Amino acid sequence: MDASERNLCRDVTAERLRRVMGGFAGRTPLNGDFAYLELDKLDPADARLDATVDHAHLLLMLRMTQCAGPLPDGPAKIVAASDELAIVYLPEVTPEALSALLALPQPRLAVYSPRPQTVAERLEHSGKQGNCYSIGDAIMLGQGGAR
Repeated sequence: MDASERNLCRDVTAERLRRVMGGFAGRTPLNGDFAYLELDKLDPADARLDATVDHAHLLLMLRMTQCAGPLPDGPAKIVAASDELAIVYLPEVTPEALSALLALPQPRLAVYSPRPQTVAERLEHSGKQGNCYSIGDAIMLGQGGAR
């Protein structure tokens, strides 16, 4: 492996953490999870255009739950949910996505989408409570690190 392929975090630190968590040399394994993530920093001028569905969903998951997980199937991507509230990412505001959103059992929704006003109008028309946010704004907020 040449110097350009070496990665101290991935090759040494992450491997040590996996061994400690999995138990080694007869020691008891630790409970918990560990994920090694490589972050993409997008140019601020292009972030709204270059961010993928995976980028946006992972950003919301990390911000809302401090955990990373796979991208869910379906048009309405659940970020986090409880009995009362679902945080949802709609990559596209389509009739199918809106139907999936309205079918969620939670009485309150926090929805991130490229068209928050359209989603807000649909929620209001359906009688479902919710707050709607621009996914572009959320991505830019994540880039700068400020809240």
